[in-house]
Amino acid sequence: MCTNTSNRISLLAAGVLAILLLSACRHNQETPAAFAIQPQSDVVAPSSTFTVTASHLPQDCAITWLVDGGTVEGKGASLSATASPHEKRHTVQAQCNRDGQVIASATCHVYSTSHPALIKTVHSFLDQHNIQTAVSVAVQGNDVDFSIDTGYTSLSTRESNGSGTLHYIYSITKTFVAAAVLQLVEEGDRVATGT
Repeated sequence: MCTNTSNRISLLAAGVLAILLLSACRHNQETPAAFAIQPQSDVVAPSSTFTVTASHLPQDCAITWLVDGGTVEGKGASLSATASPHEKRHTVQAQCNRDGQVIASATCHVYSTSHPALIKTVHSFLDQHNIQTAVSVAVQGNDVDFSIDTGYTSLSTRESNGSGTLHYIYSITKTFVAAAVLQLVEEGDRVATGT
């Protein structure tokens, strides 16, 4: 009799614990899929002011704004900032905080550039071919000094590609090795001929 009662109490306690855990998990998984920043991408003139706005925020959400990784002041769900005077991609992030924890975040990119047509051409090509991996483009010459870094260095973690991102250089090392070998050959010829 005692054993059956103990088993029932243990089962009841396990059931209550499971319900509490499921309830806690549901609460922690509350991630507002609609949370976003508008516009998701923008092209502005160097040194101009740009404004981004967070939309569809969950209730009781305190917003922290970060531009290029540094915390900046925003007015609630809106942020106004000054673009770089140079060609630069700004990463703007809104973090939704509740009880001291980040429960959701959204990111957009603002490009400060004197060449908006080039930015739009690059993005149009990437969108058309659904390219999300890291892409870096640099153009210099003919009064153009332009660069863009976009896409993700990791599709699983959605880590953004930026001007400070380190990349493996892969096949380009063949060019460096070939140049070094040719220099050594040239030095060897000079040694052999005594010149």
